Amino acid sequence: MFLSSRLLSGLLFAAVGAGSLSGCGSKSEELPMNTKDLSTGYRTDTVQLRAPAQDMRFTGKVSYDQSRVNRVYPIVSGNVLEVHAALGTQVKQGQVLAIVQSADVSGYLNTYNAAKADFAVAKRNASNTEQLYKSNFASQNDLVAAQAQLEKSRSALRGAEQVLKVYGANGTNAGNGKPVYTVKAPVSGFVVERNINPGSQLRADNSTALFTISNLARVWVLINVYESDAASVKVGMPVNISAL
Repeated sequence: MFLSSRLLSGLLFAAVGAGSLSGCGSKSEELPMNTKDLSTGYRTDTVQLRAPAQDMRFTGKVSYDQSRVNRVYPIVSGNVLEVHAALGTQVKQGQVLAIVQSADVSGYLNTYNAAKADFAVAKRNASNTEQLYKSNFASQNDLVAAQAQLEKSRSALRGAEQVLKVYGANGTNAGNGKPVYTVKAPVSGFVVERNINPGSQLRADNSTALFTISNLARVWVLINVYESDAASVKVGMPVNISAL
């Protein structure tokens, strides 16, 4: 029994020693981490965070520059007689775009004609009163009153003339003896929108522009970006545009 215990202890000691030697041998055979196998096509590198190249395609349209556009609205009611500017036409400032027969302009012409007649009468009365005053047949008060009436009628005539000028009307451009309103281009450019045709009825409170004129020297490109790609679109990214 005693010999068996010593023999068992020796066997355990030998096993532990063999394990220790085996462990030491495995540590001495470990390879360094930064080794490179020259016989293969693999190589080591440092992991980095990079944005992958993306080729995104979107639809869109070319539009006129909203900051360089003028819209022409109706300022009188009436019937459109003629339209002289088609969609896409290049126009010059002051060019006639359309002619409108308008009852509003008729009222302005009546006011102008009445003011013109009053001025003629006041001018004749002032001249006659001045002659009578020089011949001592009229008082100074009569002369002052006649001259004041002349200035009043002259001011009314100028006001009527300015109204006709604003509305682009006069007594000679009425087709078939009818008073008309002339729509003119406020600026030079291209007609990019047209919402008027011969025979159309216009109202002064219409919020729709008759013509939209824009300078197409610079245009906008409006691109429809999908919501899933919105985070990938950055300021300054190069863009290639092709028209279909």
